[in-house]
Amino acid sequence: MFVKLFRYISWTAFAQFLNVVSLPLLAFVYEPESFGLLGLYTSYCAVSSALIALRFEYAISSANNEDLESLLGLVFFLSLIFFLPVLFIFYLFTDGLVISLCLALASIFIAFYNAYQAYFVRKGLVNKASSMLVFRVIIMLLIQFAFSKYEMGLFIGFFFSYIITVFIFSNYIEFYFSSRELKYTFDKYISFLKFNFPHTLLNVLGNNLPYSIIEKIYGVEALGYFTMAMKVVQIPHRLISNALRQVISSQFTSSDIKETMKYYRKSTLALLIVSIVIFFPLYLSAGLIFTMFLGEQWTGAGEIVSLLCIWFAFSLCNVPSISLLTVHNKLLRLFIYELISFLFRITLFYSAFSVSLIFDDFILYFSLIGVFFNFFVIVEAYFYLFKRKTGKHLL
Repeated sequence: MFVKLFRYISWTAFAQFLNVVSLPLLAFVYEPESFGLLGLYTSYCAVSSALIALRFEYAISSANNEDLESLLGLVFFLSLIFFLPVLFIFYLFTDGLVISLCLALASIFIAFYNAYQAYFVRKGLVNKASSMLVFRVIIMLLIQFAFSKYEMGLFIGFFFSYIITVFIFSNYIEFYFSSRELKYTFDKYISFLKFNFPHTLLNVLGNNLPYSIIEKIYGVEALGYFTMAMKVVQIPHRLISNALRQVISSQFTSSDIKETMKYYRKSTLALLIVSIVIFFPLYLSAGLIFTMFLGEQWTGAGEIVSLLCIWFAFSLCNVPSISLLTVHNKLLRLFIYELISFLFRITLFYSAFSVSLIFDDFILYFSLIGVFFNFFVIVEAYFYLFKRKTGKHLL
């Protein structure tokens, strides 16, 4: 297991290294407005891909081995069913049929991609999962540089990277598509839909609505700064969380609550140390780094990175808590916290419209809401384990 984990983390690190190296180059060939469009359209895809398969692709991580192929078939079936409704919604709220079709197709292939990743990791096919990850990044960057003369070039690379990757790695996938098997699988994992889907949808909406809000209030250039800042802070976060989430989730399937609690403490503490090492220096130096390496036109993005660092530090520490509560079917508690966080974010969005918050204050408050959510989820997970272990409430 350790060798496979190390291999997966290494290839994930390489994929993120490619993103890090290419980011300043992309910043030289694209204007902030192009990054703004990328952020806007990828935020649409994030929300729609969460809807289109009802998040059943994430059930694969903790599913029984005999259900993996059936869950893949269910993801495919639901994506096809919801494709036309999603396309219609995009057509109503975006500019034209072509971009609507691209967004709807991207949503399907993102769901497929996530399902493939979960399937490969769950089956122990770490080489396949790693290759898929790196391959998509390389394809995306090649297309983005090739289309650098076009304002939409960044999104074009994002769009085709998922489609090409899914088509190629479909050769290594098996799935069941019979109506009886799909119905059985749907009924078996309906609890996942009831609790995981609502809280996940709220999380995705809360994290991606700011892109539309920023574009409407502060303009596409400000959105470009925010998109660039998010890409920078997400690189270390995704590098670690994507590599560890599947593995951490598998460790929480043990029936030994003492071992589970011990693993939870160690993993949370380890991620806290890693978060401090990564995000504290970035918090102090982001503005200077952006100005020195990307020029003064990107200084605003560096300032936003500093404001986002504390949120992403807490979010990284929260990976074991989310995994634990998901595996142990405590999704209702996650939903409650997500709902509270979502309501606070809606209040923030309303304030941005009504009292004309300056851009930096908007980002700061948005980040702090994320901090409080992640902190309380960590506390909830610890209280749950303490009660399981001792039979008593901590408070």
